[in-house]
Amino acid sequence: MVRDFESLKRYPWSSLGEYLGTSNLEICSTDLVLGFFKKNIDYERFIQDQTSYQQELQKIKHLIME
Repeated sequence: MVRDFESLKRYPWSSLGEYLGTSNLEICSTDLVLGFFKKNIDYERFIQDQTSYQQELQKIKHLIME
């Protein structure tokens, strides 16, 4: 787990850098995923929104009755 989105961007075992264009390892085939977005920045915003959403879920998960 990483604490925030910036940490996720710097996490060395994540493929996020390849999708954002900040890594040149070329391990991943990014064309399929990035094809759903006009620009890499749009993908970055999408991931950032999902990260924020997951953080909010973690805050409230103890309120859910099972």
